[in-house]
Amino acid sequence: MQYHIIEYMITISKTRHSISDNEYFRIHQWIKRKYGKAGKCENSLCPGVCKTFQWALKSGCEYKDDINHFVQMCRSCHAKMDVTDETRKKLS
Repeated sequence: MQYHIIEYMITISKTRHSISDNEYFRIHQWIKRKYGKAGKCENSLCPGVCKTFQWALKSGCEYKDDINHFVQMCRSCHAKMDVTDETRKKLS
């Protein structure tokens, strides 16, 4: 089940930002190598329930090798940020 959620989130992220699989994975690997795994949620409205953290692209930023374009978020907050009406339309 968890694999399908991760696969879905990757599809949404790539759809929102129109990047290739290779570029998406390259940038995420760069972040993990240089800054480590995400370890907290930086969303001030986070209820603090989810204990799985991810690097998330900030709204309005483009995918590139710049840590200022990313924020640490729990999986729940990351999904809420990425799954919008616009991305639902693109995926359907």
